Amino acid sequence: MKLPRPRSAPKRRLTKKAIHTTKGGSLREAAKGFVVVTDTREQVPWDLAPFCQERGTLDTGDYGLRQMPGLLCLERKGGGLGDLMACIGRERERFERELLRMQGFRFKFVIVEGSWQDLCTGSYRSHVPPAAAMGTIAKWQVEWGIPFLFCDSRGAAEAMAIRLLVQACRYHGPPTACAPK
Repeated sequence: MKLPRPRSAPKRRLTKKAIHTTKGGSLREAAKGFVVVTDTREQVPWDLAPFCQERGTLDTGDYGLRQMPGLLCLERKGGGLGDLMACIGRERERFERELLRMQGFRFKFVIVEGSWQDLCTGSYRSHVPPAAAMGTIAKWQVEWGIPFLFCDSRGAAEAMAIRLLVQACRYHGPPTACAPK
C-alpha cells in the first residue's frame, strides 16, 4: 500500500504586517525610545521600522543600538551569498579581525541574505567549494561563538534583525535606564 505524499505548506510572501506582528506586546512599544545606528558604509541599509534609525560610523558591525553601544552588534552579509563568499575567500583576514572585534559585544550575530541550501549546493559565484564554505562557517561559529543566521531574502533578514533588536531592548529594559548623563 502506497501512502500519499505529505503536502508542503504553500509558500507565503513575507509582508511588513508579518514582520510587525507579535505576541506579548507590540514591536512598536518595545522599540520606543531606542535608536538603531546604521554604519555609514552600508550602501543599501535595511528598513528596521518601527525603530528610529540614524547613520553613524561604527567601529564594528553594521547595526547597533545608540543607547547601548556594547550590547548588540549585527553584521550584515547582503546581496545573496556574494558578500559572505568574499569574506570566506579574498577578504578572510579582514573579516576575521571583524569577528575578533565582535567579541566585545554581549549579543552578536552575522545575518546572511542568502540560504544555507544555496551555500550547500554551491549556488553562488565563487571559487570556494561548498564543503570549504560550510566548514569555515561552522569553524567561525564554534571558534568565535557568533551565530550565522541564514535568511532567504532581504525582507527575511530585516525581519530577523528587527526581532533581535527587540529582544535586546527587552533584555536591557527601557532606554531611560541607559540614557547618557
